[in-house]
Amino acid sequence: MDRLLLKKDVTAAVDAPKTTVNDWIHDFRAFIPIVREGRTTYYKPEAVNVLLAVKRMREEGLDKTRIARELPGLGFSIDHDEMVNKVEKARGHAEQAENARNRDGFLAVMQTMSVAMERMTELEREVQESKVRMVEQDRINRELTELIEKQAAALEKQEKYIEESLQVRDQKLMESLRLSQEAKREVLATEEIRQKEMEEIRQQQSKGFLARLFGK
Repeated sequence: MDRLLLKKDVTAAVDAPKTTVNDWIHDFRAFIPIVREGRTTYYKPEAVNVLLAVKRMREEGLDKTRIARELPGLGFSIDHDEMVNKVEKARGHAEQAENARNRDGFLAVMQTMSVAMERMTELEREVQESKVRMVEQDRINRELTELIEKQAAALEKQEKYIEESLQVRDQKLMESLRLSQEAKREVLATEEIRQKEMEEIRQQQSKGFLARLFGK
């Protein structure tokens, strides 16, 4: 969209009820870029992007104050030209009222100008606060990332230690089993030798007894 848009075009592009779009345009007018030609107000294509962002945040449940704070962080800046035009217009009305010596009208215009200036100051402050929050959030994200990386490294180290400990334990168990089997074999061999020696002794004793019995 390169051409200027009428309000009906903006409403159709945002795909929201006309009254709702009108309310958003009024509530967030500081962010809505417009062009006035005579009595006709045209909207720049960027206005649609602003309103679509407002629509999305409203669907997410954000209130107007929160949305106004979030918009600068999404890359939507305050339309300073429009704010200046409003201030200049208010100042012109003030001058006219003063020239006409209409004190009541003059005070009303001065009040309007004051409100416009306060709103502009407030929006600029909110933009700065939003930037500060973004910087703080980036710092927190970096710290969380570093913490997660440290925890992951510690966990990996712990897992390696456990794995190595299990390997050492298994090696010791296998060595103990080997030594146990060797000891068992030695015991069996010793027992076998003892049995043979006992058998030889019995045989020798039997021969000696028979020799004595028969006089041989």
